[in-house]
Amino acid sequence: MSIQLSLAEQLSFTTVRIECMLHDGSSSVGTGFFFKFVTESDKTILTIITNKHVIEGASKAVFYLTKKGASGEPKFGEYNFFEMFDFQNWILHPDANVDLCALSVSNLFNRLYNQGQDFFWRAFDKNIIPNHQDVTLLSALEDIVMVGYPIGLWDSKNNMPIFRKGITATHPKLDYNNKNEFLIDAACFPGSSGSPVLLYKRGLPIEAGPGIKISGINGKLLLLGVLYAGPQLAVNGKIHSVPIPTKTISIATSRIMINLGYVIKWNRILELEQLIIDSVPKADHNQ
Repeated sequence: MSIQLSLAEQLSFTTVRIECMLHDGSSSVGTGFFFKFVTESDKTILTIITNKHVIEGASKAVFYLTKKGASGEPKFGEYNFFEMFDFQNWILHPDANVDLCALSVSNLFNRLYNQGQDFFWRAFDKNIIPNHQDVTLLSALEDIVMVGYPIGLWDSKNNMPIFRKGITATHPKLDYNNKNEFLIDAACFPGSSGSPVLLYKRGLPIEAGPGIKISGINGKLLLLGVLYAGPQLAVNGKIHSVPIPTKTISIATSRIMINLGYVIKWNRILELEQLIIDSVPKADHNQ
């Protein structure tokens, strides 16, 4: 039996809350999201993508998956947690200035499935990345949605993320200050690092299935990029660009966020593809 979910409901299952225990004994929270890469032989590799600074300094990380029911539906309120220790397995974007990394979880999911454990999730893929025509149609002002865990907030009863809505603050098809980035006008708080930033048109018809598929004339849901940083205003009036914090401890500060966020563009995600494919044994590729 196929379960029909709304677009927003499907988006709720694209992210994971990444809780990190750091070497100094403190903890932090960030956002990751599922993305499927496809090999030349049409096998898929499921990954979690986030920012490098989300996992930096971590000795252990935990994320949560919602159980899937017998009819393929999500079992709200029933979820398991999974621990990650092998941080050397994360694939870092080769450009040190690009705050992106990815971890293959295909082997984990295959093992769980073979053990009779099935979980409900949704993954983005290349089909939701803007193509050349999509980019030419982008306007300077687009509605966007972020999915994540601002200040670590989540619906812990149902393992659900938090939606934030905003607009593009610079033209997404232009490279802001000569970087593959653009700005959004949205409240960006600790825990939002790694959040997918999506062009979202409410009410688009969808097709049921393990991926997110949009149907209808001119229907589009686009993954525009990944939130990683935000400008802060110092008391001396200077503006600094800093990674969105992952810690939520209270500290005295002389800088304030100004509700803008820096987004790494979609093409940077695709630059991880071959690195991921080369790093994963063929036996761990999914059909």
